[in-house]
Amino acid sequence: MKWFHIPALVVILTPSCSLMVENDAFFVGASTNAGAAGKPIKEEPVDAGSGGMSEMAGSAGAELGLGGAAGSSDGCDLPPTAVQTEPCGACGAGTRSRTLQLMPDCSYAVSEWTACNSKVECSQGQVETAQQACGACNTGKQSRSRSCSADTCTWGAWGAWGACGGVTATCSPGQTSACSNGDSCGQRVCNSKCGWDACTPKISGGCLRIGPGHTDEGSNFRCCGSGEWQFCLSTCHWSTSCEACGSECSC
Repeated sequence: MKWFHIPALVVILTPSCSLMVENDAFFVGASTNAGAAGKPIKEEPVDAGSGGMSEMAGSAGAELGLGGAAGSSDGCDLPPTAVQTEPCGACGAGTRSRTLQLMPDCSYAVSEWTACNSKVECSQGQVETAQQACGACNTGKQSRSRSCSADTCTWGAWGAWGACGGVTATCSPGQTSACSNGDSCGQRVCNSKCGWDACTPKISGGCLRIGPGHTDEGSNFRCCGSGEWQFCLSTCHWSTSCEACGSECSC
């Protein structure tokens, strides 16, 4: 039986080129009985020096997933090349692989694992958040979220939209409010730019009770002829008759 030394490993090579493990040392060898299989070994990569491959003592052991193959190359009871695959990525839904190349000394040169080929929707524990504009003139924001399933790595249903916050607009288009001077017959309407328009009559064809420059209701009038006027009544309509105003008006 011949002895070889591979860095970090002690290896015994016999004609059958099978592998055995004893006391955590790695051996290439078998009993003198023809066809006897070696014990499985554990994987111990060592630097091969080039080609992106690392050399390891290899056998038909369970850890490499290779079985002995009659008629394989170089007199070793091992396949000349092999490809190993394993699950990877989120939920183990992807795969990655590496290539094993049988060396003259019956060890394997092993490539690096390829990138994980995973096509899952999301990663376990991942949370996705969406936002949309809301509130007056869409000046606010609200959000909702969904979570990735830990079992299937697919997105769950979206949650409900949260409360609208951060609204900066003064009002919402079409909204109404009382006039700033308190006119009982008037109102302000929010325009399309989310700002308040001037005070206008509440009813179509109606009138305001407080005249320009005044603060008291009933002070608003309009001219209906030379030296005559009409007043806005409490019904928010103009009086039906014209009254003489004399020097009190400029009609």
